[in-house]
Amino acid sequence: MRVPSGQSADCNSLQLKRPRHAGFTLIELLVAIAIISLLSAALLIALTELQAQSKLRRCQQQIKKIDQLIIQRWDEILHKPLPIQLSPLGATPTGQEIQARKLQVLIARRELLRLEMPERITDISDNPVVFPGGYVMPLPATTSTFRRKAVFNASQGNVWTEQYQGAECLYLILSVMQDQDSSALDFFFPGEIGDMDNDGMPEILDGFNQPIGFLRWAPGFSYRPGIHIPRHQSRYSDIQDINPIDSPDATDMGAADPRLYDDNARNDPYNLFPLIMSAGRDGQFGLIGIPDEDPDPSFNGVSYHSLSNPNDPFYSVFTETDSTLILGSPVNDMAIDNISNHQIEVNQ
Repeated sequence: MRVPSGQSADCNSLQLKRPRHAGFTLIELLVAIAIISLLSAALLIALTELQAQSKLRRCQQQIKKIDQLIIQRWDEILHKPLPIQLSPLGATPTGQEIQARKLQVLIARRELLRLEMPERITDISDNPVVFPGGYVMPLPATTSTFRRKAVFNASQGNVWTEQYQGAECLYLILSVMQDQDSSALDFFFPGEIGDMDNDGMPEILDGFNQPIGFLRWAPGFSYRPGIHIPRHQSRYSDIQDINPIDSPDATDMGAADPRLYDDNARNDPYNLFPLIMSAGRDGQFGLIGIPDEDPDPSFNGVSYHSLSNPNDPFYSVFTETDSTLILGSPVNDMAIDNISNHQIEVNQ
């Protein structure tokens, strides 16, 4: 059967007007993929930064809480009766005898702080000093508790290492403290208690999963006039006033430290506060006294824990370059992102 010529023309006309299939060219597809990749990268960066800020806020919460607990304990130790019985001075003591007694009280107060607020293994393992005349301070109950935990850890075949000993001592201090009706450790999440060096002694971990550093004494953490300190080692503390007149040493209310009476005004002791610090995002403290995994070679390999005198927070040594070094103080550029209780914004 023949199709009428008019109908055939109409069909051809409809076929010509039918739209072509819509689709992507190769260039359009590549552009779309590039746009999606850029958006994904931007979203990933935003999420990473949001996560970092969340960790930072948690670090600030941790440091603020630990500061509250440690300063409370610090104040208690400064004002508690000394557990040592010294011989009476007599009815008419000489000025020299009075000054010697004040020095004994100063040593006893610092010794009590060392024993009850340790920052290293030797603070726990070393016995109290022997005073002139053979007087010995009894071991505080808290130090006995620390020793029992260390002995138990050793009985499990572990060897307590120095790598994170400050963080581990901080854990021990908080483990014997109460925060109202609960343990001071209850503030921390289970994942914030770890053992990063696998020595059997736990550490408190910051928001970046790194052990929180602790120093009982860090005298040079603040800039001190009269001592040449490079620009990047200038003042880092907002709460530690280095003026011995405006802020006298709280452990030396009798003004017995001999450095107060020498000809060098630069070495006069001033009031110190414990240092609690997170290394921040880079995981590097950049501070002598709290070792990093990769110590800064500019510190000449000086070890705070092996050189400092445990009873003297202002003990100084000389580095290989013959420049005076107040231990627990030099700071380098790695400390810029650190979070510490010496920063006012953390305490607010």
